[in-house]
Amino acid sequence: RLYQSGTIVEKDFEEAARLGGIVGIRKELPQDKGQNVGLIRYQRRFEYGFNEVSKTLFFRAEKEFVGNEKFNCADTPWNKYSKICTSIMIVDRTNSIGGMAFSNLTSLKSVSIPSSVKVIGDSTFSNCSELESIVFPDCIESIGKSAFSGCKSLKSIRLPRRIALIEERTFERCSNLTTVTIQGSLKSIGKAAFRGCKGLTAFTFPDGLTFIGENAFEGCDGLTSVEIPRTVKSIQRGTFLHCIG
Repeated sequence: RLYQSGTIVEKDFEEAARLGGIVGIRKELPQDKGQNVGLIRYQRRFEYGFNEVSKTLFFRAEKEFVGNEKFNCADTPWNKYSKICTSIMIVDRTNSIGGMAFSNLTSLKSVSIPSSVKVIGDSTFSNCSELESIVFPDCIESIGKSAFSGCKSLKSIRLPRRIALIEERTFERCSNLTTVTIQGSLKSIGKAAFRGCKGLTAFTFPDGLTFIGENAFEGCDGLTSVEIPRTVKSIQRGTFLHCIG
C-alpha cells in the first residue's frame, strides 16, 4: 500500500516536547518504502509519525523501540490518536517492541511488523479491542505476557516457528479467536494463556509440548476437542475449568 500526505505539524512538536522527549528533528520515511510522512524523534530513541489520510501510525528505530515494561501508551504523544488510528507500520531495522507500547488503541485494526523484529514485550497490544489480524514474522523469538490480552476482535493467529513458550495471559480474553496455528518447537503454555477465548472449538497441542499452565484454557466454553501429545508431562490445575462445550 502507498500512503501519501500526512505532514507532522508544529503542534505535534510542542506536545511531544511537553511529554518529555523531542529532539527537534523532522524527517521523511525513505522513498523506497513508499511513504510520505513527516517523522519526529521521541526520547532520543526512535521516530514516529501519523498519516491523517490513512489513519496509520509509523515507527522507526535502529534497534529497540520502547523497551520498558513500565512504559505506558497513555503517556506518549501518539496516545491522542488512540481513537482514530486504524493501523500501525513499524519500519524495518527495529528489533524489539517494548511493553505497553500500543495498549488501549481502541480503533486499531491491523499491524505490520517487519522481519527484523525478534521480541514483542508485555502487554504491547493489550485491550486493542478492534485488532482483527496480525502477521508474525518467523524471526520473532518471544511474545510477552498479556501481549494481546483483551484483543476481542482477533480471529486467528499463526505463531512463529521460534516461539518455545506462550507466556502468561498472552491471548487471554480474545473472545472471538477461533484458530490457533502452532509451528515449530513449542514447549510450554503459560498460566491463563488462552483464558476466556470463547470462540475456540478445538485445539491441537504440538508434539514436543511438555507443560500446560494453570487455567490456561479456563472459560473456553466452546472448546469441544483437544489433542494432547504424550510429551506433555504436566497439566496444572484449572487448565480446562468451565470448558462446558
